[in-house]
Amino acid sequence: MSGARVAVQERVDAGSTFDFDDLGLRTNGQYGVVTGSDISEAVTSYTLTYAFQGEVNSNLAGENVTYTYSTEEVAAEGDVPGIAEGWACSTSVEPEYANNCESTATSD
Repeated sequence: MSGARVAVQERVDAGSTFDFDDLGLRTNGQYGVVTGSDISEAVTSYTLTYAFQGEVNSNLAGENVTYTYSTEEVAAEGDVPGIAEGWACSTSVEPEYANNCESTATSD
């Protein structure tokens, strides 16, 4: 994901438009898939998602990690969390398996 984050940050900071496929990323990995969207106008934030798939640990199967880059701080509104300037990470993985990333998992 670090290569993807660099490619995205460079383009967002420059105010560039781009197609996700044109970033030159290897999107299918051993344990899942990286996805993002096409940008047709300059934006101040962008989200990359890694979805765990295939033969992964059962604690990760079907879960995801979301990285959001923002060039400005966005305040929280109601149930929608705010976005800090720079990179933020959230994940649906249970907190005990999430490192350096905010878990959004809810206990059963």
